Amino acid sequence: MSRLNSSLRNQRRGFLWLLLLIVVAVVVYEWLHRQNQQQSPAEVYLTNLDVDSALQSVDSVQRVRREAAYRARFSTPSSRRERTRQPDYQSDWLPDSLLFEFDPNTADSATLIRLGLTPFQASNVLKYRSRGPFRHAEQFAHIYTLTEEQFARLRPFVKIVATSVPDSSRWSHPQYTVREKRDTLLDLNRADTASLQLIHGIGPYYASQIVLLRTRLGGFHDVDQLLLIPRFTPQMLESMRETFVVDTTLIKPIPVNRARASRLRRHPYVRTELAFAIEDLRHRRVHLDSIGQLRVLPDVDDALLERLRPYLSFE
Repeated sequence: MSRLNSSLRNQRRGFLWLLLLIVVAVVVYEWLHRQNQQQSPAEVYLTNLDVDSALQSVDSVQRVRREAAYRARFSTPSSRRERTRQPDYQSDWLPDSLLFEFDPNTADSATLIRLGLTPFQASNVLKYRSRGPFRHAEQFAHIYTLTEEQFARLRPFVKIVATSVPDSSRWSHPQYTVREKRDTLLDLNRADTASLQLIHGIGPYYASQIVLLRTRLGGFHDVDQLLLIPRFTPQMLESMRETFVVDTTLIKPIPVNRARASRLRRHPYVRTELAFAIEDLRHRRVHLDSIGQLRVLPDVDDALLERLRPYLSFE
């Protein structure tokens, strides 16, 4: 019985402490709330006003910085266009007494700079000259970044010597060598790019395209297949038809019963759908013995089978 009374007393004591803590918390909360409410509406307004003024000041500073950067960008010769129009030194700054006669076909960059051109303009003169000689003084006005004022001052001093202008029949671009072309009989399945460029009408582009098409096909079967090359016209084919021969024994056919669809689809005559359809036949344990069995596949006609016949093997 004494233990029961002791337990009840402890419970009452704990309840009283809990109640006391609740009362203290309520009193502290009310006191803090009243302290916050003691600030007058005027002080609240002034506080908000100070915050707004600070934000506006920050926006004003950022706006001023943006405007200054914009003016600095478009009002000073910092852009490429302004630098080309207003170079660091111009021919206008060079007295006429210091200008001298020069031949644009033989003058080097140092000579051009002495005439008042910028290094960039001098390099443009050399680039222009590399594509062909100056034949008259007015061509000098075509130099990139050369202003009309600069050309007007330099025009009386441009003297093109006849011996400095090479004969147009012998002029060639310095990056290429002139190769004498001759008619010769070539096998399309053996010729390399150097041999193909000996044919009249075939340059580096068409020579590389012919070799690339031969690799994709596995070998040429007919000269007319050259029309598969982009921009290779029928007129070009007729002009060089008698120049080419085709050795069909060099064709490398594709083993249909072993090749995967990724290998089949690389052939110019095999579409992606046809390649996967052939692979699907093999997955169904169908052994292909002849090209005629492909006629059951969709979008396969006799014309396509005739084109594919030299390039498929049914081992």
